[in-house]
Amino acid sequence: MIPMRYRNTSTTGGFTLIELLVVISIVALLSGVVLSSLNTARAKSRDAKRLSEVRQLATALFLVADKNGGTYPSSGTAAKCLGTTGTCWGGTFSGDAAINASIAEFMSAIPSDPLASARTSKGDRYLYSDGASTIAQYCNGGLPYPTGPFIYWLPDATTQPTTAAACNNIGFPGCCGNQYTCAAGNACMYSLSK
Repeated sequence: MIPMRYRNTSTTGGFTLIELLVVISIVALLSGVVLSSLNTARAKSRDAKRLSEVRQLATALFLVADKNGGTYPSSGTAAKCLGTTGTCWGGTFSGDAAINASIAEFMSAIPSDPLASARTSKGDRYLYSDGASTIAQYCNGGLPYPTGPFIYWLPDATTQPTTAAACNNIGFPGCCGNQYTCAAGNACMYSLSK
């Protein structure tokens, strides 16, 4: 007979309910943190892509102006959707075949917003306007608008920029005419007249 002190008295029942609940809570918390970080990283990545594309469009427009003796394409009294002859930003703006053709001469493809299919109501395309466009005046709170032309876009991380700092803080060069205060819901602007 084995003495009592040498007998195996341990149980093999596994985890208790409380231990399982603690582990599940920790896993849920960690996955929430990871998903939040992933979404933030995706938004920053899209904003970086937008900034790169805006600079490419600006370079193409500089080349168009250089080819035409320093004159940028005319957008009339409204901003124009780049890369389409249809409408954009929920049908608010229309495209212009002549502007697109002039840019396409210097770019293999005119980009659209990285979230174009998800943001058809606003920010689904880049917009262009020359100095006569009324969108610059609207964006500038009705004050006399600064000298254009401009490229407009809506950032991912700031869905409604209200100040120039809101655009600048996420890497974009300007908001509503570069350092002008603008009303909520407006887009950031990149001035081509710098």
